[in-house]
Amino acid sequence: LLSRGASVRRTCGSRLRSLLAGIVLRIERVRHPPSSVSTEEIQAGQLPITSIRRWCWSAWSAQFDKMLSQRHQRSMADTRALGDFLSALPRTHDRITTVMDTALLELGLTWARWRVLRLLADEALPVPHIARMLGLTRQAVQRIVNDLLQNGAVARGPNPHHQRAALIRLSQKGRELVGEATRRENAVLQRIGKGIGDEHVKTANQLLVDLHARVGRIDIEALIEGQIA
Repeated sequence: LLSRGASVRRTCGSRLRSLLAGIVLRIERVRHPPSSVSTEEIQAGQLPITSIRRWCWSAWSAQFDKMLSQRHQRSMADTRALGDFLSALPRTHDRITTVMDTALLELGLTWARWRVLRLLADEALPVPHIARMLGLTRQAVQRIVNDLLQNGAVARGPNPHHQRAALIRLSQKGRELVGEATRRENAVLQRIGKGIGDEHVKTANQLLVDLHARVGRIDIEALIEGQIA
């Protein structure tokens, strides 16, 4: 019985080595074998189990490294794509600003002044509120408001909630400017958006909203100290 059991183990071991050798032969098509192992040995099923293990480990390690490399390349491609997109934003904004400034020039407005007037068309607001809503500094908005005051498009009024922060409201001239500026802006936007489609615009807008939120979650102090990888 002991002799028969040993024979069965030898037979199973031989079959197992042959099976694994066949697997190794398939792997050989993907990765060249080490110089210490010959294809003839693989085909004959004469490899010891240690050689088969070495072969399997070597081949699958190469495949794993290749998978990681491909994933890294895809990640780098995604990073480059995002970088290209972000780089295009200021160029696009500058070009749109130039077009809008030109369209509004006859009205004595710039696109920045028009954005302030458009907010004031709904309600009177103090300068700090306008700045927060437009994402600008208070100083920048104050300069715009001063230009509009000089132009007669807006006027200051008392603020019942804050004595030092006056409410900025539209004058009659300002309301007339809003109507004409809206017409001109719509004409420009129709030309820019022709053929783009509402779904593309909504997707782009959602992307910008998401990017704004993601950037807002970055710890600026940690970034300056080099603590963000």
